[in-house]
Amino acid sequence: MKEILIIVDYREIFRRELKSYYTISIEKMKNVFINKNYEVQVYSYVDLLNEGLEKIQNKIIVYTSSSDEGYKRYIDDLLFYLKDSNEIYPKYELLKSQENKGFQELYKLKQNIKSLNSFYLCTLSDFYKIENKIEYPIILKKIDGAGSSQVFKLDSKEELVKKIKKSIRIKNYYNRKLKSIFAETMLKLNLNKKNHKLYKEYILEDLNIDPFILQEFVPDLESDWKILVFGKKFYALNRKVRKNDFRASGSGKLSFFDPPKEVLDYAYKIYKKLDVPIVSLDICIDKNFNCFLIEFQALHFGPYTLIKSDSYFQKNGNEWEKLEKKSDLAEEYSTAILEYINEKNS
Repeated sequence: MKEILIIVDYREIFRRELKSYYTISIEKMKNVFINKNYEVQVYSYVDLLNEGLEKIQNKIIVYTSSSDEGYKRYIDDLLFYLKDSNEIYPKYELLKSQENKGFQELYKLKQNIKSLNSFYLCTLSDFYKIENKIEYPIILKKIDGAGSSQVFKLDSKEELVKKIKKSIRIKNYYNRKLKSIFAETMLKLNLNKKNHKLYKEYILEDLNIDPFILQEFVPDLESDWKILVFGKKFYALNRKVRKNDFRASGSGKLSFFDPPKEVLDYAYKIYKKLDVPIVSLDICIDKNFNCFLIEFQALHFGPYTLIKSDSYFQKNGNEWEKLEKKSDLAEEYSTAILEYINEKNS
């Protein structure tokens, strides 16, 4: 009998449900696995350390993640160790992609997913090296966090540089800025000459350092689509753009109605290329019915679209069938994992 390890966090919960501090039903997850003839054990991350990580081999591991930066870094370290001697779901690259828009761009590139033109940068000086490739308006995104609070539309180079200087900064920016001003003053007044070489090098350090994305802007959008994929089931939520804004994420203007076939076809293509058991896709469609992937998450994403939906879509040949039926998050999560494992091993 094959064995599945469900890894929970320090609260012994599996995130996430509607809220990040709510758990998916672990009992329901276990029952789905057990009914398919798997032996199931539940461990916390620290349990694995106590057991001895080197002893955890040839297991199927289904793990939870976290929105806490420090705890997620801890999870990342442990999964990095476990990934080569076990099957982990979702795979390690998708943990790296969680709330990391920069790594998402790299993973899309690796999976040959062509979407909106993007540049993954880290400093203001980086921008100056590619500025001739930028067309305005342009979208600037800080790479971490969910939602759209750190997403900006800039209409000119001047606006973009100003926003980078204001928003893209090292963590101890003000302390470093004061030291830089001090170094410039020492040089200007020709004081403390023995340290002039140090001062000259110090003021060359860029204080506007923090990874960010510059992404192509899609004009005239009235809404976008949140598509959740759990194995063969596709759940769709329409999100209207905020008034006098360009962002749909976080607008609160949510509607359940049938998406265009182009959106479902595109979601299916992206889902297959991402190579995931489950995924949350943010997709926009322009007036010419061209679809674009804005962002994706493959774990620890909000499941509102599944939980609140009274239906889902399944692909049937070249067409889509709508099934009027409520879904259970824990059951769909586990079922999608098993479907993915079976497909990989078939």
